[in-house]
Amino acid sequence: MPAKLGRSARLDVTNISGVLSVETIAGDGLRIAFDVEKSLDFEANRAVIWVWNLNPISRDRASDVVRRKIRFTQAERLVLEAAGASSADGLVIDNNLGVAHVRLSAGYGAALGLIFDGSTEQIVHRREGVDWCSEFDCGDTATRMREATLYRSYSPGTPVLDTVADLVHSMGVLLLPVERAKLAAALGPSVHAYGFSAAGPSLPLLQEMLSVLQLAEYPFTWSVQDGQFLILRTDQTLPLPPVELSEATGMIGRPRRLDAGGVEVVSLLDARYAPGQQVALTSPDVTGVFRVEHVRHAGDTRGEGAFVSQLELRDFLEGIA
Repeated sequence: MPAKLGRSARLDVTNISGVLSVETIAGDGLRIAFDVEKSLDFEANRAVIWVWNLNPISRDRASDVVRRKIRFTQAERLVLEAAGASSADGLVIDNNLGVAHVRLSAGYGAALGLIFDGSTEQIVHRREGVDWCSEFDCGDTATRMREATLYRSYSPGTPVLDTVADLVHSMGVLLLPVERAKLAAALGPSVHAYGFSAAGPSLPLLQEMLSVLQLAEYPFTWSVQDGQFLILRTDQTLPLPPVELSEATGMIGRPRRLDAGGVEVVSLLDARYAPGQQVALTSPDVTGVFRVEHVRHAGDTRGEGAFVSQLELRDFLEGIA
């Protein structure tokens, strides 16, 4: 097994208050821990990130908390006292409910790779003995996907592709030209023969329109990965070279065949493992080229816990997205 020393992570939190960056390189810096789950399902990817001992200013910045001191002039104090109100200086706290964009990268030494890009649903700061722990509960556009709506009418003859693209955009998800082209090939020349009116939540409409993709000879799956729309056939992978996985490159233990098909395997943490990625697995028990269906990155820069990527792989017919 290769020596991968010096656990590292970087968290960037962006909100109205600005950008808060926390970085730990080879264990030097604040303690950062994380649990990230990503898959090829349309359900939003999830992440929980913990940072210990941010200073009070950084905690406020992460949660977009603004504290304003209220000081009264002598004349104002006299008016307040005459009215029987307190004339003491006050503190007004504005809170944006912890809504922020987050990017989490992890790796070893100075070699970091992106493992999550999404938004916070909740940020909580709590005391743990003498320490402060800041917890970031995140989803890959989860809130936007859940809350997005589209109200628009389409005339007869409008390509279904146009409606699907509008639904994707309404959720704040990026639809790159290459994915739009793959959608066009999957949907074919289908149009709204009698017109169509979108009125309501975007996600159920998108699911309904893309359900036809499951009926193809090689069904398609769609998901959102780091804020971008991704569509793959069951015989396709990401257009990247396969990641070599063996005992020599970081495999931990032995792969396990799953009853439902596929393989479960654990590796030293590697940001290259992403849904749709090819993996060339070599072991005494299982050898072959597989596709990542689900990955869980779990780590702690303090070195007290795991720093691994847990993979669910499955066989696929060779094809490149």
